[in-house]
Amino acid sequence: MSDGADEQGDPGAGRGAALQGGRVAWLSYLRSLATSADAAFGCALAYQELPRDARAELVSMLERDVGEAGASRLAVVAPLLAVERDEALQRALRAVAGRGRRRRARGSIGRRAFVAEVGAERALALASPA
Repeated sequence: MSDGADEQGDPGAGRGAALQGGRVAWLSYLRSLATSADAAFGCALAYQELPRDARAELVSMLERDVGEAGASRLAVVAPLLAVERDEALQRALRAVAGRGRRRRARGSIGRRAFVAEVGAERALALASPA
């Protein structure tokens, strides 16, 4: 059983490798949100059940990491926007979707759908509000 120490007895060596592995998994997950409808739908369902402070933390993480993941920002954010009811978090998510682009993301939330576009890229998420 490993105690997290390397062969020279450095107790922090194993932790760094684990953190790096976790980062790789997180970035891979972000890419899957942009390419897998099942992953995006599951994420949106889980996201809507989180308390506001946890949703805000996730938005901050997306702001920091989605560009590094190489995923479409709009594809990652659109399902979350479809279920987000807090106006400040909606603005933050739209900012994440539009970051790094010449145009900001525009979008509207209706009773049944969210449509967003950034340049020529468009996303549509259907939702049934509670």
